[in-house]
Amino acid sequence: MDFHGSGGSAGQTTSTGWHEATHVVATFDQFNGEVPGGPTALYDASRGSAAIHRALHTDTIKPDGVILELPFDRLINAARQRFHATGLPSWPMADLLIFHGGCKWDL
Repeated sequence: MDFHGSGGSAGQTTSTGWHEATHVVATFDQFNGEVPGGPTALYDASRGSAAIHRALHTDTIKPDGVILELPFDRLINAARQRFHATGLPSWPMADLLIFHGGCKWDL
């Protein structure tokens, strides 16, 4: 499956795995409803691995296996890698983006 704002899905926003965890749970539940009793494994990379990790922590899904590829250790590193992947300089833009996203602006 593709998360909102990536792959073949519509939209241009992401919560870096936070809200995408609900998509993991919904997909897992739908699959188990269509193939009851079948073995299930969750696999994804980067933001997807963060979403799977969050889904396992916050919900009651119990897959038979989990493969997490390239999970990011810190949000700043994920932002730096995203800037690098798009050919943009990661410094200072990634740091400013994370700083700005962490501020509460009452304008």
